[in-house]
Amino acid sequence: MGLDLSSVQYIVFDEADRLFEMGFAAQLAEILYALPASRQTLLFSATLPKSLVEFARAGLQDPKLIRLDAESKISPDLKSAYFVVKSGDRDGALLHILDNVIKMPVGETEAAKKAKENAANNTKKRKRGEGSHKDGPVEQSTIIFAATKHRVEYLSSLLRAAGYPVSYGESSLPACSVVAC
Repeated sequence: MGLDLSSVQYIVFDEADRLFEMGFAAQLAEILYALPASRQTLLFSATLPKSLVEFARAGLQDPKLIRLDAESKISPDLKSAYFVVKSGDRDGALLHILDNVIKMPVGETEAAKKAKENAANNTKKRKRGEGSHKDGPVEQSTIIFAATKHRVEYLSSLLRAAGYPVSYGESSLPACSVVAC
């Protein structure tokens, strides 16, 4: 409960309908209450039960419904893949895919470099609008879902050791555990 969530910009609830079916509505509301009002909330759901609609109306600002069906298509910019890998080979396979397939750049992101420069030059007066750059997605941005908090922490450490810029979120809800690089 002592986790500082003030810097959270995005929160993703995957399989939101299942989270409600399993009785996590109160916990989701508590999580949203602890987050900054300026954050963006994304709810992904295969179905749209009444409880989820009510939750979105009550807890979200100006919610938008985006349906994927026969009349709407997934963005052509989104790339997804599914790999079947033996469990003993999955870490090596992940590193291989990031390096050779996705071609994920290693090292510090441009936004992180600018943030360090701004911190170093913090004594100088800033011009209006300067220093407001946010680290946004790049072409190779990747989301890796993991089933447990332990696995998320492990993957975060593994990817950082390999030189990838990593941010991760964890939750007591397995569907919310994610590593992003």
